[in-house]
Amino acid sequence: MDTMTLTWSILYVLMSVTIMFFMFRLIWMDNSEYRPFLLLALFCAGLIQVAKIAGISSPTWEGYFQASKLEYLGKCYVSAFSISFVTRFYKIKTPRWLMVLLYFVSMGFFFIILFDDYHHLYYSYLSHEKMAGSVDYAVGHGPLYFVYMGFLFCV
Repeated sequence: MDTMTLTWSILYVLMSVTIMFFMFRLIWMDNSEYRPFLLLALFCAGLIQVAKIAGISSPTWEGYFQASKLEYLGKCYVSAFSISFVTRFYKIKTPRWLMVLLYFVSMGFFFIILFDDYHHLYYSYLSHEKMAGSVDYAVGHGPLYFVYMGFLFCV
Protein backbone atom coordinates (compact mmCIF):
# COMPACT_ATOMS: atom_id res chain seq x y z
CA MET A 1 0.00 0.00 0.00
CA ASP A 2 1.49 3.33 -1.00
CA THR A 3 1.85 6.28 1.35
CA MET A 4 -1.05 8.30 -0.06
CA THR A 5 -3.49 5.39 0.20
CA LEU A 6 -2.35 4.69 3.75
CA THR A 7 -2.73 8.35 4.72
CA TRP A 8 -6.26 8.60 3.32
CA SER A 9 -7.21 5.25 4.87
CA ILE A 10 -6.09 6.46 8.30
CA LEU A 11 -8.04 9.69 7.82
CA TYR A 12 -11.21 7.82 6.82
CA VAL A 13 -10.83 5.42 9.75
CA LEU A 14 -10.50 8.34 12.17
CA MET A 15 -13.61 9.97 10.72
CA SER A 16 -15.48 6.66 10.99
CA VAL A 17 -14.48 6.23 14.63
CA THR A 18 -15.58 9.80 15.39
CA ILE A 19 -18.95 9.20 13.73
CA MET A 20 -19.40 5.97 15.69
CA PHE A 21 -18.59 7.81 18.92
CA PHE A 22 -21.33 10.34 18.23
CA MET A 23 -23.76 7.59 17.26
CA PHE A 24 -23.19 5.73 20.55
CA ARG A 25 -23.44 9.00 22.45
CA LEU A 26 -26.80 9.67 20.81
CA ILE A 27 -28.13 6.25 21.74
CA TRP A 28 -27.88 7.09 25.44
CA MET A 29 -29.45 10.52 25.11
CA ASP A 30 -33.07 11.11 25.94
CA ASN A 31 -35.51 9.78 23.41
CA SER A 32 -36.80 12.59 21.26
CA GLU A 33 -38.61 12.87 17.96
CA TYR A 34 -35.52 14.02 16.07
CA ARG A 35 -32.97 11.51 17.39
CA PRO A 36 -33.70 8.77 14.77
CA PHE A 37 -33.05 11.18 11.92
CA LEU A 38 -29.72 12.27 13.39
CA LEU A 39 -28.74 8.62 13.94
CA LEU A 40 -29.63 7.79 10.33
CA ALA A 41 -27.69 10.81 9.05
CA LEU A 42 -24.66 9.75 11.09
CA PHE A 43 -25.02 6.17 9.85
CA CYS A 44 -25.06 7.39 6.24
CA ALA A 45 -21.98 9.55 6.91
CA GLY A 46 -20.22 6.52 8.41
CA LEU A 47 -21.23 4.39 5.43
CA ILE A 48 -19.61 6.94 3.13
CA GLN A 49 -16.34 6.68 5.07
CA VAL A 50 -16.32 2.86 5.18
CA ALA A 51 -17.12 2.61 1.46
CA LYS A 52 -14.36 5.09 0.70
CA ILE A 53 -11.88 2.94 2.65
CA ALA A 54 -13.05 -0.14 0.75
CA GLY A 55 -12.74 1.70 -2.54
CA ILE A 56 -9.24 3.05 -2.13
CA SER A 57 -7.93 -0.22 -0.73
CA SER A 58 -9.41 -2.23 -3.59
CA PRO A 59 -6.72 -3.61 -5.90
CA THR A 60 -8.88 -3.29 -9.03
CA TRP A 61 -10.81 -0.43 -10.57
CA GLU A 62 -13.96 -2.58 -10.68
CA GLY A 63 -13.82 -2.96 -6.91
CA TYR A 64 -13.31 0.78 -6.53
CA PHE A 65 -16.44 1.60 -8.53
CA GLN A 66 -18.52 -1.04 -6.75
CA ALA A 67 -17.49 0.49 -3.42
CA SER A 68 -18.30 3.90 -4.90
CA LYS A 69 -21.87 2.74 -5.50
CA LEU A 70 -22.12 1.71 -1.85
CA GLU A 71 -20.73 5.13 -0.96
CA TYR A 72 -23.61 6.75 -2.84
CA LEU A 73 -26.09 4.88 -0.65
CA GLY A 74 -24.84 7.12 2.14
CA LYS A 75 -24.36 10.22 -0.02
CA CYS A 76 -27.88 10.19 -1.44
CA TYR A 77 -29.63 9.86 1.90
CA VAL A 78 -27.41 11.85 4.30
CA SER A 79 -28.83 15.15 3.07
CA ALA A 80 -32.44 13.96 3.38
CA PHE A 81 -31.95 12.70 6.93
CA SER A 82 -30.04 15.84 7.87
CA ILE A 83 -32.83 18.09 6.59
CA SER A 84 -35.37 15.97 8.49
CA PHE A 85 -33.31 16.33 11.65
CA VAL A 86 -32.87 20.09 11.32
CA THR A 87 -36.54 20.75 10.59
CA ARG A 88 -37.65 18.70 13.58
CA PHE A 89 -34.98 20.04 15.93
CA TYR A 90 -35.80 23.67 15.19
CA LYS A 91 -39.53 22.90 14.84
CA ILE A 92 -39.69 24.27 11.32
CA LYS A 93 -43.01 23.45 9.72
CA THR A 94 -42.37 21.90 6.33
CA PRO A 95 -45.05 20.45 4.10
CA ARG A 96 -45.19 16.68 4.29
CA TRP A 97 -45.21 16.41 0.51
CA LEU A 98 -41.89 18.29 0.36
CA MET A 99 -40.19 15.83 2.71
CA VAL A 100 -41.67 12.85 0.83
CA LEU A 101 -40.42 14.38 -2.42
CA LEU A 102 -36.96 14.82 -0.90
CA TYR A 103 -36.80 11.14 0.05
CA PHE A 104 -38.12 9.96 -3.32
CA VAL A 105 -35.66 12.12 -5.25
CA SER A 106 -32.82 10.81 -3.06
CA MET A 107 -33.95 7.23 -3.70
CA GLY A 108 -34.25 7.94 -7.43
CA PHE A 109 -30.71 9.30 -7.64
CA PHE A 110 -29.38 6.29 -5.74
CA PHE A 111 -30.98 3.86 -8.19
CA ILE A 112 -29.82 5.92 -11.17
CA ILE A 113 -26.24 5.72 -9.87
CA LEU A 114 -26.58 2.06 -8.90
CA PHE A 115 -27.58 1.07 -12.45
CA ASP A 116 -25.32 3.53 -14.27
CA ASP A 117 -23.52 0.63 -15.96
CA TYR A 118 -26.58 0.25 -18.21
CA HIS A 119 -27.28 3.86 -19.21
CA HIS A 120 -24.18 6.04 -18.44
CA LEU A 121 -26.28 9.08 -17.54
CA TYR A 122 -24.42 9.77 -14.31
CA TYR A 123 -20.88 8.83 -15.35
CA SER A 124 -20.17 9.20 -19.05
CA TYR A 125 -16.99 7.13 -18.78
CA LEU A 126 -14.90 5.40 -16.14
CA SER A 127 -11.12 5.44 -16.27
CA HIS A 128 -9.05 2.31 -15.69
CA GLU A 129 -6.16 4.33 -14.28
CA LYS A 130 -5.88 6.38 -11.10
CA MET A 131 -5.49 10.12 -11.43
CA ALA A 132 -1.95 11.35 -10.90
CA GLY A 133 -1.36 12.31 -7.28
CA SER A 134 -4.69 10.89 -6.12
CA VAL A 135 -6.26 7.72 -4.79
CA ASP A 136 -9.34 8.20 -7.01
CA TYR A 137 -10.00 7.11 -10.57
CA ALA A 138 -10.93 9.62 -13.24
CA VAL A 139 -14.54 9.73 -14.35
CA GLY A 140 -16.50 11.69 -16.90
CA HIS A 141 -19.59 13.38 -15.55
CA GLY A 142 -22.82 12.71 -17.39
CA PRO A 143 -25.86 15.01 -17.50
CA LEU A 144 -27.50 13.58 -14.36
CA TYR A 145 -24.36 14.29 -12.34
CA PHE A 146 -24.97 18.00 -12.77
CA VAL A 147 -28.66 17.58 -11.97
CA TYR A 148 -27.68 15.75 -8.76
CA MET A 149 -25.20 18.49 -7.81
CA GLY A 150 -27.95 21.08 -8.39
CA PHE A 151 -30.28 19.05 -6.18
CA LEU A 152 -27.66 18.96 -3.42
CA PHE A 153 -27.14 22.71 -3.79
CA CYS A 154 -30.88 23.30 -3.38
CA VAL A 155 -31.04 21.02 -0.33
